[in-house]
Amino acid sequence: MKLQVFALDYDGTIASDGMLDPEVREAIEQAHSQGIMVILVTGRIRADLQRLLYEPWIFDVIVAENGAALHFPHSGRSILLGQSPPLTFTTELRRRDIPFFAGERRHLS
Repeated sequence: MKLQVFALDYDGTIASDGMLDPEVREAIEQAHSQGIMVILVTGRIRADLQRLLYEPWIFDVIVAENGAALHFPHSGRSILLGQSPPLTFTTELRRRDIPFFAGERRHLS
């Protein structure tokens, strides 16, 4: 079995100002019709993508948060691969007024 995959970056590659380019969407549909799996790879947090992507199911897999979160739109399954930063770290960032975005939470025991 030969697996064919397209992995696409989001911002500045297939999206401008956070919006998916309509021509890219059409190309993704063509890739699917040829049996090619399409993966979105991005540093964005998943909650942000959910706000921007009206049709996440055009992707077979979404690799978000710089690889820390996987989402499979067709099944609704999500897997968190990374551990959240320590609470002391994010508390200190807030104390110093340093802006940051926190993604999905997962604390490993």
